[in-house]
Amino acid sequence: RFEIVYQPVTLGTQNSTFNQNNVVITKQGQNISISADTIDIKDVKVYDIQGRLIIEQNDINLTKTKLVVSATNQVLIVKVILKNNSMVTKKVIN
Repeated sequence: RFEIVYQPVTLGTQNSTFNQNNVVITKQGQNISISADTIDIKDVKVYDIQGRLIIEQNDINLTKTKLVVSATNQVLIVKVILKNNSMVTKKVIN
């Protein structure tokens, strides 16, 4: 004799935990490129080191975006808010 045991399995979905390293910010000339692996970017704000808002982009709804920054020779703070309400803040030397 044997027993059949049924265990429901959901295929193709895994709960991945968010990691701040999934958001990559690179600087190329006057462009700042932001890539957020698989989560859409909601808003991006760029501040100078004194806390003044330089650039703001809202309702992006894409996993990648580019910003043009005219400020030079500064340390910038890039704040990225994702659709899942996670927030990532990184420094960029401009």
